[in-house]
Amino acid sequence: MHYLLLISCFVTSIIGDALEPTNSVFLDRQKTVSFRWSYTDETITYEITVPGTGWVGIGFSPSGTMKGADIIFAWMVNEEPRVLDMHSEINGIPALDVEQDIRSFNMKQNGTHTTLLMDRFLDTCDEAHDFVITEDTTRVIFAYGRDAPKGNLPNFGSYHGRNRGVRSLRLLDKKLPVLNVEDDTSLKYFDVRIKPFTIPRRDTYYHCTYHKLPEFEKKYHMIQFKVMITPGREKYIHHLVVYHCKESLVTDQMLNSTEECYVNDQGDHWKYCTAVVVAWAVGMTELTLPDHVGFPVGSPGTPKIVKLEMHYDNVDLDEGVVDTTAVRILYTPNLREFDAGVLLTGHDVTPTLLVPPGSNDFVVHGHCTDQCLRGIMKHGNQTHVNVFGVFMHSHTAGHKMIVRHYRNGTELEPIAKDLAYDFDFQESKILPTEKTVRSGDNLIMECVYDTTKRTSITTGGLGTRDEMCFGFLMYYPKMDDAYCQATPDGRDLEKFFGKNNIGDVYYAAMTKKWTDYSRRKFNEVQLASPLLELCLINDGSIEGLKEPYDVPKIQHRYAESIGRCELEKRRRGTNRGWRPS
Repeated sequence: MHYLLLISCFVTSIIGDALEPTNSVFLDRQKTVSFRWSYTDETITYEITVPGTGWVGIGFSPSGTMKGADIIFAWMVNEEPRVLDMHSEINGIPALDVEQDIRSFNMKQNGTHTTLLMDRFLDTCDEAHDFVITEDTTRVIFAYGRDAPKGNLPNFGSYHGRNRGVRSLRLLDKKLPVLNVEDDTSLKYFDVRIKPFTIPRRDTYYHCTYHKLPEFEKKYHMIQFKVMITPGREKYIHHLVVYHCKESLVTDQMLNSTEECYVNDQGDHWKYCTAVVVAWAVGMTELTLPDHVGFPVGSPGTPKIVKLEMHYDNVDLDEGVVDTTAVRILYTPNLREFDAGVLLTGHDVTPTLLVPPGSNDFVVHGHCTDQCLRGIMKHGNQTHVNVFGVFMHSHTAGHKMIVRHYRNGTELEPIAKDLAYDFDFQESKILPTEKTVRSGDNLIMECVYDTTKRTSITTGGLGTRDEMCFGFLMYYPKMDDAYCQATPDGRDLEKFFGKNNIGDVYYAAMTKKWTDYSRRKFNEVQLASPLLELCLINDGSIEGLKEPYDVPKIQHRYAESIGRCELEKRRRGTNRGWRPS
């Protein structure tokens, strides 16, 4: 009965039936497996409910599979719960942890369902087998079986069959309540909806339409955005962006047309529609703004015409698929304290975003330089802004994303980061603590790519297998919404390959026999190359910028704070793990 002794050493109490969750989702598409959780600075309490009265498993996985996962396995024995802290080194039966890091638990069955309630530290200090829960994306895996194990441990008779799954969540994100017009009669809404559109039989297609907003008799604040995907069309929609357009440049012909983006005169996109109103990507739910900010509408300079850009992903080349997706925007006459805006930073969509095949952690920087940011803030009559939310976006090769922040050569705490980025779960992040960005600061959108399973180069582009590197920063007080982006000057890339133009660079990169050394040296050249900037506001480009512009020189790097487990280990002067009580 070794496992029972282990549990009795570490479980402090049986927690009661009641749980007041701050978050609740279904882990499966059929909405049969519910997951609820709440957290403090040091602990997390979570509850899973599954069909049946056999066994239940819930875990946290770095990859979304059982391999490398931290797993809790539980079932009832003579009406008493048996709960085990386990781990899996393969996609198979998990193994028992030496340390049972379960602070408290409860389990109940009602004849049709099983519910397991758990409490643990975010960091249990079990470095070998337990998952550290952070603000990064967490892959939550689950499984359940109809029949309880016959012995003391899970066995082959405990196979889950199809009763398993995974869902990516950010467990420690700040969540805001979803608003509803039925609950608050002062709220109003309008939809930006495309006319019925047949998705082309193409792997990637960008569809652009222009829309007039309602005529507002006074100023309102837009406070919630919800994408209403046509049922059954979820797999086709990769992302969408709503842009604020200059109404004087949008013709009646454009308003009545639907066309492919970024072809023909759509190359003049920047001339017509510069500012981002809202962006959405696969995996996102509603975006609700904090109660002190709102995006203004109905006052001078606010959107009257918007452009809706839809990125369709039809990888199976299905035909006859009609879409009528809409963005529902809730607005209120009860104005918040501050008008909010969006600043877009990152790497422009160009081939200079070039990642060799076989790269593990290839770093790309999209700069928002001090000179561009200074120009934007001067034009907006601001000395600083407060960033309250961030949406970070890359494609399938992206696996880490960080919005870095620098002031006078010193790196500050990142504005936002996700070191376990999941392409299928791209959600806006409301920051737990707002970050102040001052005129003359530098921002870097850092995207880290994994192309170890690719045999050809990956470049910046519109397709899903191409790459992007964007950060949408939501801030207040509002300035003219702007693009603050930069890309490497191609001359250093040309020199690396011994070529005279960027087109030849692309061909040379395609045919090169890449090694770990050449990948590393090329990445160093990319990161150090002088910058060409895209520094735009609604009225046009910021004038007088030096170009090309040197990358910022950083004298002091930001040092992450040391966690309590590492601190206690150092205090004790030992490399052995410390167990929290």
